[in-house]
Amino acid sequence: MSAGLPSHYQLRLDHIGHEVSRMPRNAPPPVVLLGDFHVEGNPAREIGGFPVINMGIEEDRLDDPCGGMLKRLHLLPMAHPAHVVIQTGLNDICENKDPVSIESCLRQVVAEIRKLVPQSTIHIASLPPTRDKYSRYMRNIAITNAILEEFAESHHLSFVDLFSLLEDDDGNLAQNYTSDGGHLNETGYEAVNEMLEKHLKEGVAY
Repeated sequence: MSAGLPSHYQLRLDHIGHEVSRMPRNAPPPVVLLGDFHVEGNPAREIGGFPVINMGIEEDRLDDPCGGMLKRLHLLPMAHPAHVVIQTGLNDICENKDPVSIESCLRQVVAEIRKLVPQSTIHIASLPPTRDKYSRYMRNIAITNAILEEFAESHHLSFVDLFSLLEDDDGNLAQNYTSDGGHLNETGYEAVNEMLEKHLKEGVAY
């Protein structure tokens, strides 16, 4: 990055803040998508009748320490979300962070969301599978997803199992959902958003 130029994180944070501040006062409550590159890349503007506020930032981490995501939660009260969907952790895994540390940071994030927007329903989404050059992360993805599911259950949160949705018969990310083995393509996001719509409508939770 050239000296003096804002980082992608700061540019995205500014964009998110601008989007939230421009919401009409009579706008229906949105669903906030909160996470890293899997979230930032999601093109949805509406899911299940809810407008979407995309708060994904591609390089975000939970163990930063716990800072990247916490730094934008102050925008939630302005958005008045009906739902907050959290999907994060893969950047931490790619940097060989301990999956257990992800749970510790997630605990802080969820506690802050509950304090700021107690009316919102929180959903925890699992990490998708990977394939090909990204397949080396599959073991820690499985460990992290088990931690996320147990966390959702113990905190009475909706758990969205994206791994099972997107895997092929061999347990890898299905080829038709990705172009490079790690990132979702348009078809992958369509499948994700159809499942999110189900959870938003039915309130599936432990």
